[in-house]
Amino acid sequence: MQRKRILVVAMLDSSHVAKWLKSTAYQNYEIVLFPSSPHRRLHPDVSRLLEDPRSQVSLDLMSKYFALPLWLIDQVKGMNIRRTMLSRLYKRIRPDVVHAIEFQHSAYLAEPIVRHQTTCFYVTNFGSDIYWFIQQRGHRDRIIKVLNRADYYSAECSRDVVLAKSLGYRGFVLPVRPNAGGIPQEMFGSGVYCPPSLRRVIAVKGYTNFVGRAQITLKALIAKRRDLNSFRVIVYSSTLRARAMVRWIRFRYRMNIQAIPKFSLSQQQVIQLMQESALYIGVSESDGLSTSMLEALCCGCFVIQSGTSCCIEVAEHGNGAYILNENSVPAVVTALEFFLQGLGKPWDDAAEFNSNRLRSYLNHQELSEHARECYRLCLGNG
Repeated sequence: MQRKRILVVAMLDSSHVAKWLKSTAYQNYEIVLFPSSPHRRLHPDVSRLLEDPRSQVSLDLMSKYFALPLWLIDQVKGMNIRRTMLSRLYKRIRPDVVHAIEFQHSAYLAEPIVRHQTTCFYVTNFGSDIYWFIQQRGHRDRIIKVLNRADYYSAECSRDVVLAKSLGYRGFVLPVRPNAGGIPQEMFGSGVYCPPSLRRVIAVKGYTNFVGRAQITLKALIAKRRDLNSFRVIVYSSTLRARAMVRWIRFRYRMNIQAIPKFSLSQQQVIQLMQESALYIGVSESDGLSTSMLEALCCGCFVIQSGTSCCIEVAEHGNGAYILNENSVPAVVTALEFFLQGLGKPWDDAAEFNSNRLRSYLNHQELSEHARECYRLCLGNG
């Protein structure tokens, strides 16, 4: 009996996609990968899966060796070449399920291929896929087309389920769970829990491109620098602009601040950073259920997070978290003042409560089983 096949169209450099594939590999079905962003390198964990024949994960050879030059040509062809490649792969392997992980690169590419087919079409909402892009000219109609064709839909927060239904989605909604694969409990170690009042690090998400607004955070930190002079600021996952700002701040104000470039830290190193941090700050115009925020809460950080994410679904404003109602320097300054006023037992108690609750919510084993169950449902074996 031939194994069932799942064709996964995804950004194969994404750590979130890599975790999903690690959770769903080594099962009684085959997973064939098609890179929706072939100009990017494969994530190391994806490469390891491809090298292990037991994983049942493979990458189309055409995609592997010719995707990059064809992608360069395709920039003026409106994805026609990649869509042709995907169509040929689809006809050759005849998958039982097509899974588009993310909308703008993946689902937009896959939907025309399955539009008039009976193949099960499963779409996963990442971060800003609907919330941000329905505001952008030309995206609303494409999102609606994807949702009209999709049989299964998964999102990591209820906000995006409501949005999908408001745009006409009538298919099966999979349980709302984090899409990034959770955190293995062993990453937290067995050390004694350190309350935030004893920590002297502030962790800042350093994105300044697309929807990231780390520059707002950095300006607010300058404004409050005298009250924060006992803290060391670490701007991690920092983009080029953020790193330039950090250098200027260090030179101009003599602040104890450093930048760590994007992709320089492993998940374990990020967890270690959060365990040393009293405060995490993430400011963005749009997000889903921010993995960085979840990691911070799990590690006992006080969190300042934009309300444009789904943070309200897992964090309570004023109880170990401050949810911004606008992305502005004055708003972040007010949040920093709120954090400093409660630093001590109030935030220590809130941090321990949030940490215990969310470590269970992000249990890697449970989320891995959830991922496999999603495929069983799509394959008709649920």
